[in-house]
Amino acid sequence: MKLAQLICRVSTLGLFYFLVFSCNEIDNPVDTEEMPDCFFAIEQQGPFYRPILHPDEGFVSYYYTPISKVEYPHGPECPGSYIMPQEKSGYWKMDQDGGSFEKLIDVQLYGESWSPDGKWLAFGAGNLFKMPYIDGVLNVNMIKQLTQTGWNHHAVWSPNGEWIALNRSLDDNYGPSGIYIMRNDGRGKKHLGRGHNPQWHPYGEFLVATLNDDGDHFFLFIDPFNPKKSDYYKKIKREPNASSLRYSYSPNGEYLAMILERQELGSDLWVADENGQNAKRITTKGAERDFTWLDNRHVLFVTRYSDGGWNTNSGTFFKIDIHTGEKTQITRLLHEENSILP
Repeated sequence: MKLAQLICRVSTLGLFYFLVFSCNEIDNPVDTEEMPDCFFAIEQQGPFYRPILHPDEGFVSYYYTPISKVEYPHGPECPGSYIMPQEKSGYWKMDQDGGSFEKLIDVQLYGESWSPDGKWLAFGAGNLFKMPYIDGVLNVNMIKQLTQTGWNHHAVWSPNGEWIALNRSLDDNYGPSGIYIMRNDGRGKKHLGRGHNPQWHPYGEFLVATLNDDGDHFFLFIDPFNPKKSDYYKKIKREPNASSLRYSYSPNGEYLAMILERQELGSDLWVADENGQNAKRITTKGAERDFTWLDNRHVLFVTRYSDGGWNTNSGTFFKIDIHTGEKTQITRLLHEENSILP
């Protein structure tokens, strides 16, 4: 598959910027002539997102769009407009400590997942594809299409590399929506039942997925090789009862990390036991939906992105110790007059 074809397939997944107009709450009304004329927010995708640890070489791959400058057309009291040069945008890799940055490809992918041997990168763009990683290069000319119908996404490899679990979002003549597994070449696709965002246990014994029923949020534990139709061998209500944006097991399977969205707290990183219970809130100042385990103790996550002014911590990568809460900033936004490479 040629690069131009790939870009065409994923072009709809690019970054879009739009203005959201809102009313500010004013506890102490003042003369409106003294208030800045900025009753709006500029909502943009953060510069760093979707980090994934490469299982063989140990680097972190991620998507990155640099911010080269901030302009304040309505004055410094109002949100700035971030200038993001698309020619530097793309899929990158870096060392775990934030050094040795290198761009892998120029286009944006969706729902990436490395094979256990690190030789393939699966991704979704309407259907599912995989791309070989050979001698440090993602070869866009050797992309293989894995599915032909349905809106498929969130492909994750089994620990032995033989299977891929995925989501199908469409109910149509080709099959129901829900969770599927298939061989790593796309053969033998099989529907397992309802649910979203499947993840393999590190030992490959089961899949965990999420299900929302009438406002209640559940973890589903599924035996993918001996499923009973619409029957899960374990269905546990999530505590706290909150929407889970992302979740994955630690390499040893002892912990299940997740991003939980709670109305009163926003989204944060939580860590639970292997059954998704006894969850402990790890971050307190916000986390976006993307993270990756670095080892059994440390998680690389994306801080909450804010467009309300220049902040070197906003929407960047931090490493956190899940036991002590100690954080280390890995990437940062530099001052607008400086180079903004990672």
